[in-house]
Amino acid sequence: MAGSRRIDALRGRRAVTKPKVSILVPTHNRAPLLRQALESALAQDYENLEVVVSDNASTDGTVSLRERYASDPRVQWRRNPADIGVSANWRKLLYEFASGEYAKILCDDDYIAEKDHVSKAVRLIEANALGLVFSGTGILREPEGRLFDFTLDVPAVLSPRWWLENLGRRNRFACIFPNLATNAVFHAETARRYGAFENSVFGMDYELALKFMLGSRTGYIGGMQCVEREHPAHDGGIARLNVVMTGFVAFQRVREFGLSLGLDPAAVDRFVHRAMVVFVESFALRAWFRENGFGPRSWLALRRSLAGIDRRLVGKTLFSPRVIGKLALERSPRIYPKARMIYRLATGRPLGAPAA
Repeated sequence: MAGSRRIDALRGRRAVTKPKVSILVPTHNRAPLLRQALESALAQDYENLEVVVSDNASTDGTVSLRERYASDPRVQWRRNPADIGVSANWRKLLYEFASGEYAKILCDDDYIAEKDHVSKAVRLIEANALGLVFSGTGILREPEGRLFDFTLDVPAVLSPRWWLENLGRRNRFACIFPNLATNAVFHAETARRYGAFENSVFGMDYELALKFMLGSRTGYIGGMQCVEREHPAHDGGIARLNVVMTGFVAFQRVREFGLSLGLDPAAVDRFVHRAMVVFVESFALRAWFRENGFGPRSWLALRRSLAGIDRRLVGKTLFSPRVIGKLALERSPRIYPKARMIYRLATGRPLGAPAA
């Protein structure tokens, strides 16, 4: 009996000494979705965690939702008296509110799909001295409610050299560019040292992800660990063009960061360029055509704009069959099957597949 009590005491001591993880939830006027995000965080089987919500002056039912979790000691709730903007809200979470050794950003319209997600991430970090662990993700497209699996087939432990060679390449019909927001657990102090969220630009989470890729060994957990929502009010889908275009500034900072680490300048330049291609495909093109239309004049104006940033972006994005197919699908689902069939007949490979 005494022996079993000693074992129980040791187990309890080990549980307490596990590093704390801060799940950081920035929110603004998304009470119905926020509840699922919080429930998924609190369902984690990891014992030593805190869930910190930073309410950016919401005017919907978010305040009443706070009362629902008032009795849970794991939940901390902060509220800004006025809307301070997205980047400032994220900075407050990481620099002022988080007390964990590790942190995880959980966007208020996303959720964690696996109950042992945090446990697996911490184990992988601790066993391999990693700075960050990315994870497989699902994309839930609404309102149709279709869930797509974007898990990558990549090694569990990834070196900066691996990222220099593979970032932005195609993998299992997805792109090797995992997201940091919602889909990563990272070392909090390292993120602060990298200047996380200090610059108010679009895609500040991508900047931090790229710095982790270059500055430390990282990890990857396969399977649909988390789910991101793509809905009509999704931040990446509604951002105005002038806001999206501020994101290009971050890539210059990433280039300077890579060079400061003594990495090969040519390899860093290729790495940053491939990241910019993904950024243009995912955000800039959508914002541009949403605001400027889809006609020839719009294409020419966009070509001039991209050439002013980096001439290589023009050929890699505007004339990419994958991008043309995606844009056709967004504009009219009826166009896409014809474009896909014509492209397959002309090239012998599916639309979106890389050339051999």
